[in-house]
Amino acid sequence: MTLSDKLSKRKTRGVAGEQHEQALPGEVSVVEQPKLFNVDKRTHKVFKALFHSPFNSDIPGEVPWLDFLHAMYSIGFSVEKLQGSAWSFTPANVFNVEQSIQFHEPHPVSKMPLIWARRIEIRLERAYGWNGDMFKLE
Repeated sequence: MTLSDKLSKRKTRGVAGEQHEQALPGEVSVVEQPKLFNVDKRTHKVFKALFHSPFNSDIPGEVPWLDFLHAMYSIGFSVEKLQGSAWSFTPANVFNVEQSIQFHEPHPVSKMPLIWARRIEIRLERAYGWNGDMFKLE
C-alpha cells in the first residue's frame, strides 16, 4: 500500500456538496394536502376572516369561537376540549398527516379578536400549508 492510498479516503456517504432535504429541529414538514376545500357559507366566512388579504378592502370583524369550531370540524378535524381553555384539533385521515394543533378559547367573551385570527392563520399556514385560496364556497 502506498502513501497516497493511505491518505485518500473512500467516500461512503455520497458526493460532497450533495444536499439532502431534511426538516430542521422544530420545523414542520408540510405534507400533500387537498388543494381545495368546498365549504358552506358559515365556514367560508370564518376562513375568509382568518386568511384575510391586506389587499381586500373588507376588514373582517371578530370571529365567534363556535363558528371557528364548526369550521374546523366541517373540513375534517376532530375537536376536543382539553383542560381550561385549551382545545385540540386532530386531522382526519384525509390529510395524510397526524399532527394535531391546539388553540386556546378566548375568554371572557367567546369571540376571537382580529389579532388572534392573524396568529391562528400563521399557525395553520405553518402546520398544514394552508392559504385563503384553498377555501371555496359550495
